[in-house]
Amino acid sequence: MRAAKGDTRLSIAVMGYFKEKAASGQIVSFGSIFEALQASGDIGRGNYETVRKPLQRTLKDLVGNALLSQSEVPRGYRIAQESFK
Repeated sequence: MRAAKGDTRLSIAVMGYFKEKAASGQIVSFGSIFEALQASGDIGRGNYETVRKPLQRTLKDLVGNALLSQSEVPRGYRIAQESFK
């Protein structure tokens, strides 16, 4: 069995972003989330291909735990209904 690769600190930052910027269920693109977290210092600077992977894993974990949901059209993420009741 493999251990989860989620980053708790990054998960908290992502959920904080959604509760502050998209609490009513707006869909937010990966790029917008990435830029906001990088500007706040929650994601380091560097090669995009390297620094985006922890955020991708964190978003996948949050979707898997039903805290966020993923949208295909428009493409992005939104806070799960249960999270903003």
